[in-house]
Amino acid sequence: MKMNFILGWIIALSAVLSHAEPTIDYADAEAVINEYFTALEQGDTQSLLQLMGPEEQANSDFLKTDPGYSSWLVNHYQGANFKITKRSRQNDFIAFDVLIDIGGDENVQERIILKSTSSNGTGPYKIIRRIEL
Repeated sequence: MKMNFILGWIIALSAVLSHAEPTIDYADAEAVINEYFTALEQGDTQSLLQLMGPEEQANSDFLKTDPGYSSWLVNHYQGANFKITKRSRQNDFIAFDVLIDIGGDENVQERIILKSTSSNGTGPYKIIRRIEL
């Protein structure tokens, strides 16, 4: 009788855990953020586009069409300090609030929202929106 109770409890617990949301692991999404910052510093517009989802790519068409934008990125972001100040997750979306210290009195606060491209919501991730805070 006691064995049946324990066995039933284990089966019930397994059922609950199998339907639980995946453990939040920010590492894959944070790697995308780090690649994004590196691409900004290097003026690598192709990498920036590859890190973005389709809508964000469409909103960033200047990355493809402005030949001087790569140089501007290098001049603007080279030597900048990037710091993630907050992480949060909701369903397939992960948001990072970042502080970009460009030097002097110029600081930019931005929220970068990423979405999982897989059906299970655990990555890989694409940047779907950037919002200046």
